[in-house]
Amino acid sequence: MTIAAQMLPRILGAKYSGQAWLGAAWLAALVVAASAWGPAAHAQGRPSEPDLTFPKQAKELGSFSALDMGIWKPKGDGPFPALIIVHTCGGIRQQIGYWRKEAVRRGYVAFVIDSFSSRGSPTCRPLPPVPPARGVKDVFDAAEHLKTFPFVDKSRIGMLGVSWGAMVGLRSASPGFVTRAALPGTPLSAVVSLYPACYFPPFGTSPGGEILPLGRVDADTGPHGRAG
Repeated sequence: MTIAAQMLPRILGAKYSGQAWLGAAWLAALVVAASAWGPAAHAQGRPSEPDLTFPKQAKELGSFSALDMGIWKPKGDGPFPALIIVHTCGGIRQQIGYWRKEAVRRGYVAFVIDSFSSRGSPTCRPLPPVPPARGVKDVFDAAEHLKTFPFVDKSRIGMLGVSWGAMVGLRSASPGFVTRAALPGTPLSAVVSLYPACYFPPFGTSPGGEILPLGRVDADTGPHGRAG
């Protein structure tokens, strides 16, 4: 059993310990929110972009559900654990739909957020509409929004980020970054970061503590661009 697999039951509670949290593929790239970055890791202030407007109702996932920002829940009253899903630099694409489907299938509320579209561009081209620092506040705001729904287990809200979203995840898991950004303490129980770039000039890499198994043949962002 991986270190990540051993830690999940302690984070999410014994009730869900029988589930491999969203499958073995998730565990291969788990970054636990308890990983601590030093207080000097990211000296950025509070993001100033306008807050996102979140949906006020949840939907049940179907074959023709649109792939956009929204909240989808399993059948039943809950309370269910919840997962905030954060997109890549390419915006909300097919892989986000996959993780949304897997989350709901395994009994999680899936909250797909879109940090780009309402701020000028659906992708990072020519430049990201917002930096990952703003994405952290989006995630924290999304977690607080989820807590307003009676079907959400408020003590079990996690986040999964892919690429750009994974860099948001690393910052979300950093007490030092959260403090420097003047954000409240993290509302997340766990963070999953899938193939992040871990070098953030001018701050450099984090001092360690993350679990980041790397793909040797990754031609997009290889180990040279990640935390060692």
